[in-house]
Amino acid sequence: MIKKIFLISFLFCSNILFAQSDCLNAVDYGSVGSPSQNANLDSGQSYWYSFTTDGSIDKIEISTCGSSFDTVIDLYASCASNTSMVRNDDACGSQSIINYRNLSAGTYFVKITANNNESGSFSLSVKTPSAPLPPQSLFSEAFDDTIKLSWSNVSNASKYGTYQVVDSTLGMSCEEQGLSSDCDGNCFSMDVAMGWLGDGVCDSGFYGVNFNCALFNYDEGDCNSGKISDNSNHNKPSLSFLSKYSQSITYVFRGFSQDSTKIFSGFYPEKELSFVVTSVNAAGESDYSSQSKVTTPPPYVGQTCEIASEVSEGSYQTLGKKQYFVYNASADVKVKISSNNSDSTATWDTNLEIYSDCSLDSLIIANDDCCGQPGPSELSFQADSGSSYIILWSNIHRPGPFTFSVTPTTLVKSAKPTSLVATSDGNSVQLNWDDQVAANSYNIYSINNINSIIDTSFISLAFENNK
Repeated sequence: MIKKIFLISFLFCSNILFAQSDCLNAVDYGSVGSPSQNANLDSGQSYWYSFTTDGSIDKIEISTCGSSFDTVIDLYASCASNTSMVRNDDACGSQSIINYRNLSAGTYFVKITANNNESGSFSLSVKTPSAPLPPQSLFSEAFDDTIKLSWSNVSNASKYGTYQVVDSTLGMSCEEQGLSSDCDGNCFSMDVAMGWLGDGVCDSGFYGVNFNCALFNYDEGDCNSGKISDNSNHNKPSLSFLSKYSQSITYVFRGFSQDSTKIFSGFYPEKELSFVVTSVNAAGESDYSSQSKVTTPPPYVGQTCEIASEVSEGSYQTLGKKQYFVYNASADVKVKISSNNSDSTATWDTNLEIYSDCSLDSLIIANDDCCGQPGPSELSFQADSGSSYIILWSNIHRPGPFTFSVTPTTLVKSAKPTSLVATSDGNSVQLNWDDQVAANSYNIYSINNINSIIDTSFISLAFENNK
């Protein structure tokens, strides 16, 4: 009898212990805005809650921020649903936030699980989101051409906006500050998401980037009633998030960060730069944080075109950053530059550009992926004696340190073909001649036309009999 009582008691307790792991037995959270609830999640288990809303709330935020493990949350319309309405994994560090607009009146279900079968304590809140406070303790540090920002986490932020402070009174160009400039000279960042922002056609005919009319009183004619044009006929890099403008200061958007750090690269040496960050959630974006200023260090070899490292024939090691080299031609040569290795097994993903001078306005040739897949770069160009050529290894693919080779080949002027023999079978004429060193093609001349071929034999069917 004692044994039977023990078994019944065990089964009863087991049902209570794991009830919350089933949607039909979800823990009642209450309505939106009720106090947050705390519990523990065992490894490999799930935890279910239900909550109600009357449909009058514009935005609802479901959050596990502050939990002790890597959470995943799903929102279901009913226990009969096979798929969730929305899922979130990492929104505030490794914890989760779901933001939902205009949720209809009714009862909804939240499922909490863990990545990698983790376990621990969690906190769940279902509420109307409030705008976050600005981040505190913003710190910036510079090394080589890179700047790293870090700041304190904000508890109700789902992500952070990063901005570079551009002061037009300091006299620095956009490029000196690691930025690009649009048609009107306004600075913007190329590392933000791609999007459309006006037509972007400069007076010179090149594409550029224009800002919102509300921020600037001119935009090349793309504004319509103060709104950005929907014209998307021209594919170009642009801004997906507008800079904020105040007098001589422009806050240039540098992208979002899901955690409390952000790294940028491509800055000129020995420049004092400033940054701010904001906190963002479904309720909006906070004000700017306090500014953090940092001075970039002295230049590394080849950091700018003006201090490019000279190369000749041979193999060279790069730093894995944006780096300039210069080739000075002492003779007329064909130059091959390659980041591929001798057995074509290099895996680094490089990008190579050749310019005639440091203005970088005259691109001669460029190559991204030489060998049919993302990876090494390789190209050849003719270098004239006495001329210099700028070699730029950009850092767009973050290849890390890699080696490249420079192989010049002396150009040999080809001689005119010899031993030209013409034969005819009555319907056509065949020409044959001796191959010439350094010739890669031949031109065939007749009275009315020119034919260009690459071998040493030519048959024409254009001649009439006996002509």
